[in-house]
Amino acid sequence: MKKIIYLLVLSFSLLVGSTAVQAQRLAVSEDRPEDIAKAKVSMMHEQLDLSGNQQRALFRAYVKREVDIKKHISNKDTTNPAVQQLKLKINQDLEKAVKRELSAEQFARWKKEFEGK
Repeated sequence: MKKIIYLLVLSFSLLVGSTAVQAQRLAVSEDRPEDIAKAKVSMMHEQLDLSGNQQRALFRAYVKREVDIKKHISNKDTTNPAVQQLKLKINQDLEKAVKRELSAEQFARWKKEFEGK
């Protein structure tokens, strides 16, 4: 009887341990809006020499853009005029946010290098 209980406890603990190990190997999706925004702002930081406040503001603006794109544009016909209007509005909102945060020189460089990406 003791051996049966011992085997049950041992098998249960092995099952729990292997489940925890498998959970640690789960892949994290790279297409989350936060991940996309972080990569873009990191790239801009290197090129435009952004301050901490500018990085935070641009991160929020790019997250908002990516969420709006996923919500309103993804999986829709991009030749549809309504979808094109929505995409234009989303890009204009991003440009306004970027212009508000960057200096004139930084904004000109952003417009040249990063707009539309």
